[in-house]
Amino acid sequence: RHFADKGALLAAVAAEGFQRLSALVQQAIDAHAGQPRQLLPEAGWAYVRFALEHPDHLRVMFSNRIGDYAAYPGLLDTAMDALGRLTHAITRAQAAGHVAPGDPFRLTLSTWAMLHGIATLMIEQKLPGMDCSDPAAMEPVARQMLGVYFNGLQQGLPEVTP
Repeated sequence: RHFADKGALLAAVAAEGFQRLSALVQQAIDAHAGQPRQLLPEAGWAYVRFALEHPDHLRVMFSNRIGDYAAYPGLLDTAMDALGRLTHAITRAQAAGHVAPGDPFRLTLSTWAMLHGIATLMIEQKLPGMDCSDPAAMEPVARQMLGVYFNGLQQGLPEVTP
């Protein structure tokens, strides 16, 4: 397959990564469809696990070398689909009373930022005193971090005044 330039090649790699990420998050959601309390923790772990198992994909997916996702056919839609899986988990958890009411998209952005932060710290080996190279060994650490955040989601979005 020929690509017009390096950006197009990276965009194709990123799109593949977002498709894989979407599939993993959806598998987690499907596996816990009857357990709304577990939807977000499991979807969150799927995100972090993807990063640990595919660190180079994650780096490309969020690389500044790609630029505007909309400039590459399908990339923005693929990325938004992955984000939409998290929104779906949040709205399901809200409906079951496990996440406080609030704008699901804003909650999704907060959740994504937290997941991406954990994932990035782990794949870049920036957690002090921890070897993050083994996803199985990092699972309990990640789940504990996720638990702290998801417990906070029960409180909802804080009021912020400019």
